[in-house]
Amino acid sequence: MANPYDITNAFRAIENELMKSMIRNMRRHKAEETKEGYRWSMWQTEQLKALEQYKHLNQHKYKDRFSKLNDEMAEIIRQARQEGGMKQEIAILNAIKRGFKPGNSRRAAEQMEAAFFRINDRKLEALIHSTVHDMEKAERAILRRADDQYRKIIFNAQVYANTGSGTYEKAVDMATKDFLSKGIDCIEYANGARHTISDYVDMALRTASKRAYLQGEGEMRKKWGIATVIMNKRGNPCPKCLPFVGKVLIDDVWSGGTRKDGPYPLMSAAVSAGLYHPRCKDSHTTYFEGISTPPNDLTRNEVKKVEEWNEKESKKRYAKRQAERFGRLAKYSLDRENRQRYAVKRSEWENASQSYKQREESHRGMNKGTVINKSHILSDEYVKKIQKLEASKELGRSILAEAKAMLTHRSGTEFEDLAFITGDGKVKRSVNYNVTRTAKPTKKMSNMLKREPDNSIIAIHNHPNSTPPSFDDLKVAELRRYKYGIAACHDGALYKYKVTGDLSVVHYETAVARLQKKGYNKSEINRFVDNAKKAGVEMEVLR
Repeated sequence: MANPYDITNAFRAIENELMKSMIRNMRRHKAEETKEGYRWSMWQTEQLKALEQYKHLNQHKYKDRFSKLNDEMAEIIRQARQEGGMKQEIAILNAIKRGFKPGNSRRAAEQMEAAFFRINDRKLEALIHSTVHDMEKAERAILRRADDQYRKIIFNAQVYANTGSGTYEKAVDMATKDFLSKGIDCIEYANGARHTISDYVDMALRTASKRAYLQGEGEMRKKWGIATVIMNKRGNPCPKCLPFVGKVLIDDVWSGGTRKDGPYPLMSAAVSAGLYHPRCKDSHTTYFEGISTPPNDLTRNEVKKVEEWNEKESKKRYAKRQAERFGRLAKYSLDRENRQRYAVKRSEWENASQSYKQREESHRGMNKGTVINKSHILSDEYVKKIQKLEASKELGRSILAEAKAMLTHRSGTEFEDLAFITGDGKVKRSVNYNVTRTAKPTKKMSNMLKREPDNSIIAIHNHPNSTPPSFDDLKVAELRRYKYGIAACHDGALYKYKVTGDLSVVHYETAVARLQKKGYNKSEINRFVDNAKKAGVEMEVLR
């Protein structure tokens, strides 16, 4: 799936290009200095000509780029819905295996599916249209804002020169300081706050893709006659979502629930009160009556920890913004002294930001139990394991290199990396640290999946807790049509898996549970391989 972070970074690159081009014109068309001083009127004339060229060039330069980015955003939202549905179906099947009885039979679900999906298709397309339409307005706004700021700088430079600022460079730096400090803040929210387009894109795309994901989950619950959900507990829930954490709700927003579905509050009322606000990181899961863990309220100590966490998070975000601010000033200021002074400030705030990040990492995602045995990973024994997995020596070398890299990268953490290798040895990887525990394909990886033939890509990911491939791993391998997948465990084990038949969650998870309970001796591993085959999976285990 395309990555929202890639889209955000693409717009951030456009912002930087617009600022860089503007400052380049300031350097190129420098005011002429005479005995009487600078000829600002002549300089302004030259700069106004450059401004017209700047406007004309940008309108043509970014038209196609904006269009492609908008198409990618629409695809991200569509795939989020698909992913939500797929994962929710797996969760429901697991609950049925544990004894849950859904409200609808599979046959009844299929009968109602067509009408229900037509309605939700319209909702999804309306969400995509609204998001892309707002993006198009924002894209026009960034070009207008850049033009307006350029014009303002042209006339302010002379004003600052008249105050006795001295050199041409200092005068221009004074005129551009406010602009460079804020960036191209072309988006104004209802509360009057102004934001850059990259910040707006990050917010809007995260919000839209999350809603699409929740819609996909809700569709699957509706098919099975389930409407109850529970808000997940996590270390740092949003302040607006805190009142609902750990609560059971009737999902009348995405799952079609009603008040008749139980003695619980409605999701729509919670949303109206602030749940699932823009950039919200909280989420819910299906609540299976009699199967799921009953809800419990947050303790006073837990609430206190949430407040402390949010305060730290606020300081971390402020430090990051300040580092970006002084970074722009250091990069684009014309005067050498100013550049040096801003570079020092940037370094100070970067150090502060890194300090907050390190403290955060110590509280989430770190696990001493997942530290790898480096001597084993670098040993000849490990190389021989890899060679058993792949007949091609060239592909074997690529697999070994990627396995070593991700195990070393993720040693001591609970995070995963993901790599794709084609038949001719091309490699694409996702190593977005501390973003998500489960690695997702980047935009380039998604393009590789579309471009390469089915059953031609080898997928490798690491398992920090050294467990066998999950049923989710198998479903993903089937959906993406891998040649095969490899799970490289932090304890040195390797699992090679390929979907060869109809997947059976019951047979497979029973096999995994038995393996983990009985231990990883040779006889149990052989039994696991045989049971995996019955569940529709060809499995090879090397420990």
